[in-house]
Amino acid sequence: MKAPVRSAPRRAKTLLEEKEQMFRDISKDIDDRHQFLHEMRVLGQAAKYESQIMGEISQRVKQLKGIDRDIVRICDEGE
Repeated sequence: MKAPVRSAPRRAKTLLEEKEQMFRDISKDIDDRHQFLHEMRVLGQAAKYESQIMGEISQRVKQLKGIDRDIVRICDEGE
């Protein structure tokens, strides 16, 4: 019986890579919410969702600003 083939262990993501991935994910989330609002406007339903979705976008923008500060700090420490 053959031993199972094991792949090489994956390299752990660096803190910078994790922060960059978080930034991309949150940016996509914001884009998705903008797209949803656009679709609701086309359907004449934006009034139902606009304040909630804009609040969610505002929260995510704040998250992006914090992550951006983290990224800058990490890069500055690396120099």
